[in-house]
Amino acid sequence: MTRNFKFKSVHDVVVQIYDAKADKNNEMTAVLLPAIGVPIVKYERFIHQLSQIGFTVIAADYPYCGANTPHVNKSINYNYRDLIEGFIPELLKQSSTKKTILIGHSLGGHLATLFATTTTIPVIGIATGNVHYANWQGIERLKILGFAAFIKSMCKVYGYFPGYKVGFGRKETKDLMKNWCHTVLHGNYTFYADPLPKADVLGYFISIHNDSFAPLRSTESLADNFLENQIVIVKLPVETKGNPHSAWLKNPEAIVSHIKNYRM
Repeated sequence: MTRNFKFKSVHDVVVQIYDAKADKNNEMTAVLLPAIGVPIVKYERFIHQLSQIGFTVIAADYPYCGANTPHVNKSINYNYRDLIEGFIPELLKQSSTKKTILIGHSLGGHLATLFATTTTIPVIGIATGNVHYANWQGIERLKILGFAAFIKSMCKVYGYFPGYKVGFGRKETKDLMKNWCHTVLHGNYTFYADPLPKADVLGYFISIHNDSFAPLRSTESLADNFLENQIVIVKLPVETKGNPHSAWLKNPEAIVSHIKNYRM
């Protein structure tokens, strides 16, 4: 099923609703929040498996990305707060079940965590974490600091971040990336709330072994924003090729099995 809403009352966001294929009496809905630059179509196998364990899944590309046109350009801008206050609530409105959970991958985990600090909706974070440089070690710490500086300079030149040029996202808005870089440098979310309250719901985090984009230390730091949290570490099948941060989408079975156990 497809529905639409207008982001900031301007352009349409296409929302896909996938019905549960099993255990329908459980009445559980998952609102899926993707990573930077990963279109919802890349999550189809994951969504299918969630539906097989009884979830209705609500998913959409971020505004002006993927199926949502026009795509990001220098005249289009939004930040974390805009997504938390104007994107996530619209997705939640599409839920018709009694129980709803946010499932966030990478950036989606950041947004879900911040949203949870003022709501009662539980969160599952996958391959996500606080991107503060201190959560990396050695040369990786220097790399992420340098990358944040690079992002800022590219946004000044283009008016948005052309992530497709460097393999990090696609076309991303300058203020979204400004917020991301702020956390890299300062480790906090003062651009959203200062102080940031603890989320009074369960934060359940799935950390992927050898994920250099979201190491365990960063996941622990993000999970600390919840009064109650749990972290599990998943090793992907050896045949899974590519960066574990997104390669899990090719073989999401291990991730889905932990989500199924979490529900029990």
